[in-house]
Amino acid sequence: MASRDLDCRLLAAVPQARRLSDLARSTGASLAYVSRRLTALRERFSVIGVFDYGAIGLEEHLALLEYRRELWERSLPYVIAKALLRGGKRPEKLLLLVLTPAGRARDVADILGVDAATLRRVKVFRHRPDASSLVACEDGRLAPLFHAFESVVNEGVAPDFKAQPLKRVDGIDLWIVAELTRNPFAKLSRLGAARGLKQQVISYHYLGHVQPLHLYNAVAPRLQAVLVGRVLEVEVERGLEEPAAWALASLPFTRFSAAEPGKGLVHALVYPGEWELPLLKALDACRSVLDFRVAGHVVEGLREYTVPFGEVVERGSYSLEILYEALHTPGSGRARWQAYEID
Repeated sequence: MASRDLDCRLLAAVPQARRLSDLARSTGASLAYVSRRLTALRERFSVIGVFDYGAIGLEEHLALLEYRRELWERSLPYVIAKALLRGGKRPEKLLLLVLTPAGRARDVADILGVDAATLRRVKVFRHRPDASSLVACEDGRLAPLFHAFESVVNEGVAPDFKAQPLKRVDGIDLWIVAELTRNPFAKLSRLGAARGLKQQVISYHYLGHVQPLHLYNAVAPRLQAVLVGRVLEVEVERGLEEPAAWALASLPFTRFSAAEPGKGLVHALVYPGEWELPLLKALDACRSVLDFRVAGHVVEGLREYTVPFGEVVERGSYSLEILYEALHTPGSGRARWQAYEID
């Protein structure tokens, strides 16, 4: 099998795979060969695990804020993505994706020092080539298919991936979620041994708690190092926010899109490069898209993080004290939490 053909088959198999053996079975190649090709592929593509945050008691919010140095420079628990947006020589805005404990968005906003209305409840979509009708794999490269963009939006249907909520989440569960977010094919037994965790404990938490939360693996070309990103703010007909976000996420140059249900708004972080003009034409031609604009240019590298783990859950509830400490009293002592930065 030619390596480029195998790359296309791997890209289609990665979203639903949980182990390297799943990829070998899906592609018909040997485990060793698949491992080598996946390693090479990850030099060109980012592969991250996507989990149902709602099932572990966290809600996704998007915020567009005036630039504040401490929010940009400090690692903050529950902030899973941030982008510095520029429209001129000075930083203008920050885009944040924030996980808030269920029902506590107002408390998070208060700690961040922003108006509660600034945190917009969203549903986030990421690219998965196996489920997209707007992408084709050509010679090991993902290419967008713009001609079907309007039909995907107008179908009015977006995937609704959900898992059964966990009754109780602990630090081991969050650690596993973090590990598999940054590398869905990580060997948990080896990583757990370094933390003093026994294989039986890891297996119990993974099989009984975390595996059902793992929705799919997102695949996106590594474009942010060579292309200027755009944050698009797209106005759509009410009720079509999620289909529009799904259509945007179905294009391979989209890092993520976020629908704001009931508000007629979608935000998307895109790195279109040569595809910028066709994208703008597709948005302009789509009758369900009422308007769109560039909210800012992402000229600093996008920073993405996993869920926090460590001393994050106290007496069955998520601690917001760790967010306050990270933002307002940094360096005051040993951090009680960790989060991995996703490369």
